[in-house]
Amino acid sequence: MIVSQAVASTNVADEPSHRFAIDPGLRLRLQKVARSGAAQILGHYHSHPDGAAQPSKTDKAGIYEADLIWLIAAVKAGQMHDIATFMPWADCGGFDEIEIRES
Repeated sequence: MIVSQAVASTNVADEPSHRFAIDPGLRLRLQKVARSGAAQILGHYHSHPDGAAQPSKTDKAGIYEADLIWLIAAVKAGQMHDIATFMPWADCGGFDEIEIRES
């Protein structure tokens, strides 16, 4: 798979400093484009300010689509420090780290 575009979403979570939620209107628009065959949604991304580039307990509880890749960036002092990608387990009970590389 090759990522050709990343689309930013406003974080619409009730507690945006502790949780993330993708704008549902944006998500619906992107799903409509994907259904037309013009693109495919591969996953989503978010950051862990002053945390690790690893899924948190909150992330694990938020798995509802096991076929989407999760990209998590660790941000320290406002700068990206690390980045990692994960594939949720089919039963949505956890994640496996997967390799990413530049082409």
